[in-house]
Amino acid sequence: DKGVINGLAVNVSRTDRVRPGGDYENVRVPDLSIGGLPAREVAFVTAGFHEHWRDLPGIEIVGWLGCDFLSNGSLEVNFENKKLTLFRSLPDGLTAQGWSALPLTLDDCVPAVKAAFSNRSGQFVIDLGAEYSALFPHYFSLFPINVPKGMRDQAYYVGPSLGLSGVKYFTMNTLVLGDWVFGDVQVMVPSSVTAQQPQFDGLIGRNVLSNFNLIFDYKDGQLWFKPIDRGNK
Repeated sequence: DKGVINGLAVNVSRTDRVRPGGDYENVRVPDLSIGGLPAREVAFVTAGFHEHWRDLPGIEIVGWLGCDFLSNGSLEVNFENKKLTLFRSLPDGLTAQGWSALPLTLDDCVPAVKAAFSNRSGQFVIDLGAEYSALFPHYFSLFPINVPKGMRDQAYYVGPSLGLSGVKYFTMNTLVLGDWVFGDVQVMVPSSVTAQQPQFDGLIGRNVLSNFNLIFDYKDGQLWFKPIDRGNK
């Protein structure tokens, strides 16, 4: 967030301005630490950005870490222990530990995998920022689902993938993701045909992803996942 950058007691050298949908500035921060990882001369883009998430009360989100940082290694997202781990390279022996992998494609560093809702395959963004999975209008229109005329939006979605968009909720019979089959999966569908990305058919959100621990292997183009054994949790 630009307000955070302006409030730092460091020398920030501004470079050229770009305008993809708004005013952004490229800046360079002399030093940065994330957990135990130090870095120097780190490039950032600043803009007006801050959010409050209902499942993180009292915490203000003032930015995000992009692919330029995450793709330096393999990133494990451990929902079970609420922990992120960045490895220099993919750990050994994952298959023997119960992990399996899906091919991961990167479109401008946006991670996507193949999946199928109700037996219709497509290409879907892996979106950890989306609470629910989403089907884009061009893909949703392929299903024989009767949408009542004049049906109002049931919520609004705000996020990097869709921007601000009114959405409606529907339940799909099945979702096939690799070797896993989910039944009665709730999805959100943007009401505006402009709130979609034509190269993708939708998003896989946390309502599905949080059933697994994940490893994003950017170098080899794989998404590793291991089901969480919730037991009596």
